[in-house]
Order: sequence, then structure tokens, then C-alpha cells
Amino acid sequence: QLRDVGVETLIGLPVHGNHAVHGALILARCRPEPFLDADVGLLKTMAYRIGQTLTEAQRSIQFEKIVQSSREINRHLDLDAVAAEAARTFPVIVSADASALALRDPLGEFYCAAQTGLSPSCATTMSLLAKQMAGSSLFSGSGMYSTADMAATLSQFSMEPLSLSPFKALQAIPVQCKDRILGILFAIRYSAIACNSDTSQITALFAEQVSSALENSELYQAMQNELAERKRLEEEKRKWERQQQQLQKANSLHRMAGAIAHHFNNQLGVVIGNLEMAIQDTPRHEK
Repeated sequence: QLRDVGVETLIGLPVHGNHAVHGALILARCRPEPFLDADVGLLKTMAYRIGQTLTEAQRSIQFEKIVQSSREINRHLDLDAVAAEAARTFPVIVSADASALALRDPLGEFYCAAQTGLSPSCATTMSLLAKQMAGSSLFSGSGMYSTADMAATLSQFSMEPLSLSPFKALQAIPVQCKDRILGILFAIRYSAIACNSDTSQITALFAEQVSSALENSELYQAMQNELAERKRLEEEKRKWERQQQQLQKANSLHRMAGAIAHHFNNQLGVVIGNLEMAIQDTPRHEK
């Protein structure tokens, strides 16, 4: 096809980034003249500079996405909303095809809080994988785990590789608060391309954002629980005060009734006494 448009000489050079090939630089001539060594050297320099420019542009875009995702995630205070936003945003930032966020419940068990690009049946697999990885040494050293052979990782934990078919590559990073693991964030790809160090740095930043958002949601929930408890205690206090008021009224009525009865008894006693005296003073024939 190139000859159909008059191409006689062709040279192609890979455009390398720091950790991956971005593409290829292709130059063609419409005359049968080979490229000289000096031309090839110049083209290699151009390809290198293009690769570095593309790498910086990609990194800049990723950081912009990080900033934007920070605003989106931190506007949520509900834990489920934070998890859903994290799972939705993560694949966009790291160029993945799917993601999942497994969190720990109050009992320490993992559950799949949110996922994107995965079928609902994968939730159990991601929860089990999070449990297995958290209890292993995979996160030692760099603090995250990345592989281009996801099936081998699943087999390592005696899990069925086909449960997440047709995905190939996996990246996992713990979402931590100090030394406490709140959950594990997963990025999954169809292609067998593991995440490079640049992507790992972006992933670490995103995990910190998610951790901060989860802490905020926990604090918000704790505050809501405290307010609800205060309202309950205040309502119980008002109820107790109403009961005390009713009891005081009852006691007052009881004392009033007692006083009235005592006064009535005194008056009745006088009347009865006078009647008895009058009866005693009455002559018998008048009785």
C-alpha cells in the first residue's frame, strides 16, 4: 500500500516512554535513497524527545484527574457513596478496564463495597482475594502489588482463575489509615500489561485520597451517631422530667386530699362530739 503512494524507503523507530512504548515514529521517502546513520541518530533523538513529551503529558493528565477525583470523592460523606465514586474513578486514572474496592466491616471481614466493569458475581471473588492478600506478604516492600498474570495470583491463593476471566493484569493497593488497613483497591486490565512505576505513584496518591475520604465518612457517621444518641438522651430526659412533673402533681394532689380529709375529719369530730354531748344532756323522756 505504501508503494502505491510512491514510498520507496521507510524507517520506523519506537517511541519509548519511561516504562512503556507509546507508539512508533515512521518516516518515508518517495525516492530509493537509504537513511544515513546521521539521519537515524537524529530520528532516534526525535523519537526519544517525543516519548518523554508524551510521558510528561500523560503524567500531567493523570495528576489533573487526581485533583478532580479528590473534589468528587471528598464531597461525599456517606461511606457507600465514597466507595462507589472511588471504584468509578480509579480505572479512568490508571487506564484500567475495571476496578473494585473491598472494605473491612466492623468485625474485620472484607466485603466488596463497590465495583466498576465487573459482573455482580465477581463481588465474592474480590472480597476473598482482598482477605487473602491482606493476610499475605504481597504488600511488603513497595506497599502495593502489580502483576501481568492475574491467573497465577489467583492460583497462588487456591482461587479459580476463570472467576475473573477474561482479565489478565491486576494491581492492588491497600487503603490505610496509619497502620490500619481500611480496605484494598483493585485495578484490572484485559491486556497483560502490569502497571509501571509512574502509574504506581498515581495509584498511591489516589489511595491516600480514598483513605482520607473514608476517614471523613467514618467521622461523619460517628458524629451522626453521637447526635442521634444525644437526641435520644435528651428525649429520655424530657420524658423523665414529664414523669417527674406528673408525679409531683400527683403528690401535691395526694397531700391536698390528705389535708382536706384531715380538716374534714377534725370538723366532723367536733360535730360528732357536740351531737354526743347534746344527746347526753337531753332528758330521757325526750329521747
